Amino acid sequence: MSAWEWPLWILLGGGIALLFLNTQKWSVQQIAPGKPFISQVIILGGSLIRWLLIALILVLALKRSAVAALVFFAAFMIARIVILFVWERQWRLTGIQTNSQKD
Repeated sequence: MSAWEWPLWILLGGGIALLFLNTQKWSVQQIAPGKPFISQVIILGGSLIRWLLIALILVLALKRSAVAALVFFAAFMIARIVILFVWERQWRLTGIQTNSQKD
């Protein structure tokens, strides 16, 4: 794997992590207690599409090299952890502000 490919796989991993989490967030927001079947289809269909996307990119990366696949996977996982940490902090602060406005 050449030096110019490292940033490509790192950016791809981070971008896919952001896309992955945003689609998860959207799927959860679409859940409707009155429509359990549609909710299940959205959740399961969305997860299947996300898994297929990750599998496709990992296969493409493995065709290039094992190092490319490892770099992509590491970037994907690290980006997911960082994004979730940032989102959790924002949600916590939003909750604190909402609760203090109720007082």
